[in-house]
Amino acid sequence: MKTKIFLILTIFLSVGMAGNAYAQALGKFFIVAQPDEHGFPPPGADDTIRDMHNRISRDKELALATEEADADYLIAIINREENVVSGNVTTAKRLTTTLSIRDGDGWKPGTRIVKTNSGFWNLSAIDTLNEAKKWIKNQAKK
Repeated sequence: MKTKIFLILTIFLSVGMAGNAYAQALGKFFIVAQPDEHGFPPPGADDTIRDMHNRISRDKELALATEEADADYLIAIINREENVVSGNVTTAKRLTTTLSIRDGDGWKPGTRIVKTNSGFWNLSAIDTLNEAKKWIKNQAKK
């Protein structure tokens, strides 16, 4: 019985470590709110940062950097807009971000990501992370 439990625990830990190694292969992300020309972050940016942190913590391909200096990629939240959809009660949630790549001690521009969802901010955040993963994978193929 002890051997069986030990074997199950060993397999569980091995799978966990492999998943962590895989997340490291794609890179660590740090997320910030980009202040506007007056120094204020976009309204609601803290909610989007929290949504992205929650998603990254459950994603097998992504890892979250606790400090900017440890990150491979930087996502900056530029803007959050709500637009009334014609003839619809809901509003479209448009999230504008930039993805930058670590370049020594600084950042090199990667791409601009704009995602719109017709109901929930967290879905726009998830779509943004999925687009970032897709862009990073495409860059690796080049």
